Amino acid sequence: MELLEWFKNDFFKWVDSPECKYCGGQTVFTQMSGDPSLMVHTDRVELHKCHTCQQLTPFPRYNDVNILLITRSGRCGEWANTFTLLCCAMGWDARLVVDQGDHV
Repeated sequence: MELLEWFKNDFFKWVDSPECKYCGGQTVFTQMSGDPSLMVHTDRVELHKCHTCQQLTPFPRYNDVNILLITRSGRCGEWANTFTLLCCAMGWDARLVVDQGDHV
């Protein structure tokens, strides 16, 4: 429970939509990117449009735990991959369960 508390409240940041990288405003998901220049270390990048400046902010969906330990942010898949890694590092039995709706 201590690990979960630390992970959830101090280590990992849940991101529904990222802040705008241009003005810091709120963004909303608009589409998936097909731009190969954004596909660095991932094959899925979401684009989120800013309510204020209308710019698009990319949000890469990483699966690589090495990158996730650096970014320390994401949603269910990133959260589950990183937390499962830490559980395994503690020597505990752990597994990921994925449903048909792509939820982890």
